[in-house]
Amino acid sequence: MTAISGLASQSNVSNVGAMSTDFETALQQVQSTRSQLIEGQLKSQLQTVADSNQKMQDLQKQQTDKSTQINQLQSQSVTDTKTIADLTDLQNRLKASKCPDDNGWWGLSSGQGDNHAASHATLQQVRNAGVTIPTGANAPRDFDGNGTLDAKGSVVGQFITDIGAKIDALKTKIVNDKQTVSNLTTDITSIKGQIDSVSNTQQMDMLRLQGLMSKRNEATDLMTNTMKSSSDHRSNIISNTK
Repeated sequence: MTAISGLASQSNVSNVGAMSTDFETALQQVQSTRSQLIEGQLKSQLQTVADSNQKMQDLQKQQTDKSTQINQLQSQSVTDTKTIADLTDLQNRLKASKCPDDNGWWGLSSGQGDNHAASHATLQQVRNAGVTIPTGANAPRDFDGNGTLDAKGSVVGQFITDIGAKIDALKTKIVNDKQTVSNLTTDITSIKGQIDSVSNTQQMDMLRLQGLMSKRNEATDLMTNTMKSSSDHRSNIISNTK
């Protein structure tokens, strides 16, 4: 009777051990599935954070590029304004030096004291302005042999017209550049709003990422503890069956 009772006791222990093992196996599977799910969510969240960071970098680059454009346009407008002033001064001096007769010859510096150095400097300024200097019979030259450059009234008149066109073009450019600066400024304001929005989203994304990392650590610890507990339990069962 004692032998039978002992066998029954061992059988019961074995059955309990088997049931316990099956439960632990099922629990480990559940925890493994949960860990995999958290890993998937964590991977997805890491990509979300990376995408958000890239979007922030793109927006910041757009902002920097547009700010650079504004600075360049404003600097160019200052240069263009000075060029207009210089061209206007040259145009006025040419008007004062223009012979009333289109076929008549007057010194290019007639309105500036009519001297050799001033006449040559004036012609060089016309050339520097990008105005075409005629050649041949209409080319500016020392017509009266006094050492001063002279030019026909019609030639100087064309100089004045061409310079006027350049002045008008620069004025139009300044107006257009000013409008471009205004548009860029509006764009930057919009980009700043987008940057603020992305920044707020990044904070939420990072909080979610931290939460998922904490859950992963918890799941890992729980899995480790369960496996250790299962191992200890099996050891106890084996010890009890001896």
